Amino acid sequence: MGLLRDRMSEDLKLAGYSPETSRIYLHYAKRFAKHFMRGPEMLGEHAVRTFLLHLLTCGLSHNARE
Repeated sequence: MGLLRDRMSEDLKLAGYSPETSRIYLHYAKRFAKHFMRGPEMLGEHAVRTFLLHLLTCGLSHNARE
């Protein structure tokens, strides 16, 4: 997820997100890719919905230090 992660990190900075918020967003982007075992650029809206439901079902972890 290297280039995509870098781009996302830059976009979060440009949008004015705090470093902590950016860290958490990047953490969940990594979990999203890991959950489906493929890069986020290969996944669409259905995968996002499925992942969000998975997080809610399994208990959303607000501690993004995993």
